[in-house]
Amino acid sequence: MAKYEMQGTVGEEGVLNELFTVQELNSALQKVGRSTPGRDRICYNEAALWQQLDKDLSIILQYSLRGQVESKLNSIGDILYEECRGRFGVVAGKRSHGPKQKGRREMEIEMLVRRRRHLQKQWRKASAEEKKGLKPLWEEVKKSIASLRRAERIRRRTRRKEKERSSFFKNPYQHARRLLEDKRSGKLEITQSELECHFKEHYSDPARQTPLGPPGYVPRPAPPSHLFDAALPRLSEAEEVVQKARAASAPGPNGIPYKLYKHCPGVLKHLWRLLRVAWKNQVIPSEWQRAVTVFIPKEANSTTIGQFRSIALLNVEGKIFFSILAKRVTSYLVSNGYIDTSCQKAGVPGFPGCVEHSAVIWEQIQRAKRERSDLHVVWLDLANAYGSVPHSLIEYALEFFYIPVCIRAMVSRYFADLQMCCTHQNFTTSWQRQERPALCATSSMQASSTSCQAARQHCPRAATGGGTTWS
Repeated sequence: MAKYEMQGTVGEEGVLNELFTVQELNSALQKVGRSTPGRDRICYNEAALWQQLDKDLSIILQYSLRGQVESKLNSIGDILYEECRGRFGVVAGKRSHGPKQKGRREMEIEMLVRRRRHLQKQWRKASAEEKKGLKPLWEEVKKSIASLRRAERIRRRTRRKEKERSSFFKNPYQHARRLLEDKRSGKLEITQSELECHFKEHYSDPARQTPLGPPGYVPRPAPPSHLFDAALPRLSEAEEVVQKARAASAPGPNGIPYKLYKHCPGVLKHLWRLLRVAWKNQVIPSEWQRAVTVFIPKEANSTTIGQFRSIALLNVEGKIFFSILAKRVTSYLVSNGYIDTSCQKAGVPGFPGCVEHSAVIWEQIQRAKRERSDLHVVWLDLANAYGSVPHSLIEYALEFFYIPVCIRAMVSRYFADLQMCCTHQNFTTSWQRQERPALCATSSMQASSTSCQAARQHCPRAATGGGTTWS
C-alpha cells in the first residue's frame, strides 16, 4: 500500500454542463503536463472490485491526511488520484491506425476496373475483327463490376444500420442528440494575450468594492416563518448530491470524478466528515476557488471566441459542499414564499418551466391556426447572463432574504479569491481573478436569489407578496 506525504495545492474543479456530452468535453480538454492545472483521466475498470478499493482508500486517507481541515481538503484529491492512477492507469490518447485496409471485394473491384481500362485501350487500337472478340470480354467485366459494387453497397448499408442500432440501444438520448442537433466543430484561434484580455474584460468588476444601495421600489419581505437550516451537512445530503450526479461527468483538474464517490461510500463518508468541519469553521479551501475553463464550439467550423461557450471544471469535493448549501437556500426561499413560481421557475425543483412554456406556446399556435390569425413569438436571451451579475448583488440578495450571517460569510469567502485559467491547444493562461460569478459552484444558488429579487422588481404580484402576507 502506497504511502503519501502532505502535498501542496493542486488542480481545481470539476463541473459538467448537462447540455454537453462527455465526448465534447473530452475533445475540448487538452492533455497538459503535470505543471499545468490539467490531469490525465484515470481509466477506471468497470470490473474493478470497488468494495476493496473503497476499503483501501479509506485506510489510506485515515493515515495520510494531516494538518488543518483546509490542508486535508486541498490534498485529498492528490491522494485519491495518485492511488487510482497507480491501480488503473490513465486513458491512452487516440492512436492513428494508419490507412484503412481494403476488403476482398474492394480489391476485386479495383482489379476489374484496371482490366476494363486495359480493354478500352485495346478497343481503340483493335481492328473490326478483333473488336468482335473484345466485346464479350467488355460485357463480362462490366457485369462483374456492377454485381460487386451492388454487393458492396448492401454490405456498407447493413453495417451502418447495425452501428446505428447498437449506438441507439447503448445510449438512446445521446444518439438522438447526435441526429437532431446541429453539428458543432471548430478550433479556437486566439493568442494567449487576447484570451487573457477577454477574461479581464468580461469577468472583472472595477466597482466591486462599491457597496450596492437598496433599491427603493423593492419592498423587503417579512421575516421568515421557517428558519434557515444552518446545521452541519448530513450524510444523506451528500449521498443525494452524489447519487443525482452523472457518473460520466467530466472530473475537475484534480482528476477525481463523481464515479469514485458513487462506488466508494467509505471515501464519501470520510469526505463528509471533512465537509462538516469546514462548514463549522467556515473554511473554504483554495482548491475550491480555482476554475479551469474549456471552450466548446456552438456551431460548425467555429474559430472566434464568440462562437464558443465556456465551461468551467471544478473539483467535485467543492461542488458537493456548495450543492448542499444551494439546495438549502432554495428550500428556504420556497418554504417562506420568497419565490413566486408564477414568475420564476428556473432553478426551483419541482417546477418544470420548460414544459409549461412549451405547452403555452403550443396552445397559442393551435389558437392562431383555428382563428387564422398571425402569431409573433419573440425569444429573448441574456448575453453573458451569469457574468453580468456582480458579487455584491448576490451578497445583497442573500442579506435581503434574511440568510444567516454564517452562510453569507462562507459565500463571501468563496468569492473573495475566486480565480480561473483556460487550457488551450498551445498554452495555458495565467490565473485570472473572477469578480463576476459567470462560472462557479454557487450558480444555482445565485440564480434562485438574484432572479427572485429581479422578479420582485418587474412583477407586481411578486413585489406585493402574491398570496403571501407581507409586513
